[in-house]
Amino acid sequence: MEILRFAGPVLVGLVFVAVMSLVRDDGRR
Repeated sequence: MEILRFAGPVLVGLVFVAVMSLVRDDGRR
């Protein structure tokens, strides 16, 4: 599963960006 090795970090990065954007949007209110 070579794809998992490459998609793993990418998925983690996407989740991190999504969480950060959510926290920023929540903090602005």
